[in-house]
Amino acid sequence: MAHNQVSVIIPTLNDPLIGQVVAGVRLQLGDAGEIVVVGKDKAGRIPTGDGIRFLDTGRPVTAPVARNLGIREAAADVLVFIDSDCLPQPGWLSGLLNRLTAGEEVVIGSVISPTENYWMLAYNISMFHEVMAHTRPGPRRYLPTLNLAIRREVVTEVGLMDESLPRGQDVEWGIRMALAGYQLTFEPSAAITHYPARTDPKTVWRFWVRSGRNMSRVRLRYADYYKTPAILANPTWVRLLSPLVAAYTTAGIFLCSPQLWRYIHTFPAIYATKIAWCLGAAQRAEGMTRQEEPGG
Repeated sequence: MAHNQVSVIIPTLNDPLIGQVVAGVRLQLGDAGEIVVVGKDKAGRIPTGDGIRFLDTGRPVTAPVARNLGIREAAADVLVFIDSDCLPQPGWLSGLLNRLTAGEEVVIGSVISPTENYWMLAYNISMFHEVMAHTRPGPRRYLPTLNLAIRREVVTEVGLMDESLPRGQDVEWGIRMALAGYQLTFEPSAAITHYPARTDPKTVWRFWVRSGRNMSRVRLRYADYYKTPAILANPTWVRLLSPLVAAYTTAGIFLCSPQLWRYIHTFPAIYATKIAWCLGAAQRAEGMTRQEEPGG
């Protein structure tokens, strides 16, 4: 596949790594194709020219708003997404494009986590354990947009990302694709190293509470796809069962991926992320219950 058929879309909000990310993408994209960066760059780190377009949103916008704007402005029929805190590894772009050339229509790349910061490592394992670089290629049920290649025709059919979801919008988008009959294919050779700005317990906890609030909406919206238990809509039961749910989920991460046993010391932090998710889901369910009450 020729690279001039590719638009790489990068949402950013003053990310300190954005200059390195764009340079890494440009190195693999070559002189053809385009890079569309959307958001804010207060420090002026984004390189200019050489097929790079920066769409300044004027104010901070959410990731789905930035990605949707990038999709509308992109010129190519193949859309590649990478986040502004992700450094592409050698072979990243060719790994994604080779899968598309072979006939796939939605290709998910893999995640590598730095190991120096305990909370960053725990966050990445908790969030991306199903698409880490050591896992096997093949179909996946969930779609993270920090590392993704997709044909525009898929977006034309399923629509843009849901901008009402500050978190979980990529998962919701992927579910719509799956329900439309598209296979979400994982390719581990297309790797990025992820440096999220979540390096301390307070920041990680807050993120996962927000994730629980929003992802519970997605799980309830697509209850058949997820086989979502009805108790997710009951805040009392979610809180009561959160220790068991968190323990079961965390244990499953390590039991399903023996390669992660070297990071077993992150078990307590990952367990905490699952507790936070449950509490966020309970908050969401509680808000929905109050709205349904007379006079609510």
